[in-house]
Amino acid sequence: MYDLKRIGHTTSQVEQAYGAGQLFHHTPPEGRAERDRMLDETSFLQDMVGDGSPREIVAQLVEMGEDRLAPAGR
Repeated sequence: MYDLKRIGHTTSQVEQAYGAGQLFHHTPPEGRAERDRMLDETSFLQDMVGDGSPREIVAQLVEMGEDRLAPAGR
């Protein structure tokens, strides 16, 4: 069960990285100003990467067992 969710999460991360690469490296010159404005002036990256990924990872750790969230050395 857990492995299936981990595969889904990993697939999602790969797709997200691919999309970001396409956005950053393949935007035509005439669209770069708009791309930069969207990334600089909206919460798009924070919502997708800064909030979404850690939330998914913590959910997986909880599923693995509460002791996974304890600081090292306990």
